[in-house]
Amino acid sequence: PGSLLDSYARADLTKKATANTPIPSALFEAFRQGWLSGVGISYYPNVVCVHVNDSRKWADCKDPASRYYSSKVPLFFRNLNTVDDNRNLLRNTRSLTDPYNKNGLSVYLSGDVYFFNEQYLHISDNALRTAGFTLLGVLIITFLFQLSPSLSLLGCICVACTVVELWGFFNFINVKLNPFSVANLAISVGVSVEFTAHIARAFAVAHGTNNERMCSALREMVTPMYQGAASTILAMSVLAASKFPFFRDYYCVTFILMTLIAVANGLLLLPVLLSLLGPSATGQPTDSEGSDTELTVRDGNSSQSSKAEMSVEKMSNGALKDDTKVANEGTDKSAWQVHQ
Repeated sequence: PGSLLDSYARADLTKKATANTPIPSALFEAFRQGWLSGVGISYYPNVVCVHVNDSRKWADCKDPASRYYSSKVPLFFRNLNTVDDNRNLLRNTRSLTDPYNKNGLSVYLSGDVYFFNEQYLHISDNALRTAGFTLLGVLIITFLFQLSPSLSLLGCICVACTVVELWGFFNFINVKLNPFSVANLAISVGVSVEFTAHIARAFAVAHGTNNERMCSALREMVTPMYQGAASTILAMSVLAASKFPFFRDYYCVTFILMTLIAVANGLLLLPVLLSLLGPSATGQPTDSEGSDTELTVRDGNSSQSSKAEMSVEKMSNGALKDDTKVANEGTDKSAWQVHQ
């Protein structure tokens, strides 16, 4: 093997070997045995060999009748301080191994760095996909209850604005984009519905112009919305006393900010959208409401008319009595004069 190894080194075939033109098998086997017997002895536990004639039998890699089954090469990295550093490491190292996988070799990278940072490679896509499917579910459910495509769409626009705004605030409240924050983004969709669906429903059943209906919906729902927001904020503020920054940042601060953004969009953005783009009223006030009003007016008019008629009648009766009295007095005087 020594002569083959020397000729292999002198020929410098390692520079000529590529994924498409691998090292000749005879030279590789000679180099492998010489390497494991010398400087490569420390890597002996990282290689696995099988018998040449039977791949189901394990064999000693120093045995000439063995061949490589798998091998592991340790890698050492440094200056991995941020999520971006780990993400770039995964992408760059995989760009080196992918060409070999395309040519039939099974080369992959593993280790703690890859296990714990794999999630960050596609975290943005996963966040968008999660928020998108959640918004789609909200659109369908609100349409089934409101039966108005425009109201459901305007409500989903406000909910989407809440998700985007909360995502943008992550950088200011020391929250990283990870599975926990992605779950909070999905939760923010449900929290936002509380402050949009009720106003949209109150707007749908109100009558008048869009501005009048919007004002009516706000008068009806603004107090319950403030109460719901206050209860949520008070419930989450307890976590501010936690000793763990994770609970303070990812739950206390995030949920309070989530609630404030949802309330702002529900009370400021949604009314403007409803006033400008909301559907027109679908019905008119019911006949019963008009009948009640007419009955009240008629009753009032009737009572006033009755009082007036009674007063006139009393005055008429009084006048008749006075006339009768005068007439009787006149008759008595005439009769007395005749008698005289």
